Amino acid sequence: MDPKLLQQIIEAIKAGDGDAALKLLEQLLAGGGEGGSEGASDPSAGGGDPAAAQSAMAAVRELSAQVKDMRDREAKIEQERAAADSVERKRLIARLVKMGVETPATAWEGEPEKQTPCKRLAAEPVSEMRARVEALAKTRPEVAAPPATRARASHYATATADLTPAQKARHERYQTAFARSQLRAGSDQ
Repeated sequence: MDPKLLQQIIEAIKAGDGDAALKLLEQLLAGGGEGGSEGASDPSAGGGDPAAAQSAMAAVRELSAQVKDMRDREAKIEQERAAADSVERKRLIARLVKMGVETPATAWEGEPEKQTPCKRLAAEPVSEMRARVEALAKTRPEVAAPPATRARASHYATATADLTPAQKARHERYQTAFARSQLRAGSDQ
């Protein structure tokens, strides 16, 4: 077993270069060190102390397991970050819709209930979107939906009962636009 190869493996792991460490480990396990794997098991072949070779192999296996564990944790953290970004992006897009900057038709692809961001908003970095929403929030208040009374809610249920989802979405956009116009008309007086 080549002590230089073991040293290179340790340095690669310390540097955080898991790919290089794995390649060196594979080379070591395949017999790429001095004396090969035969030298490690046969002390008469010039491999040295078999106990030292056994402990070195155990150390290599432990380091290999640590590299794999680090990769698994990194992948898990990346998935969690992507999920958090998705939730944050949806929240910011919803605020843009509430402020009247976007409409549900321009903000979401497909059904608005599924909240799949359109390509333009999905490509925008979350940090830039957050800054844009904060800047817009200073100049534009969020438009509050008019309070739904019991009579109004029952009227809506009967009025939209036979509509397709796309027609319901269009009806809701119309109702929101109407409510905004009523709010604006009230503020002009």
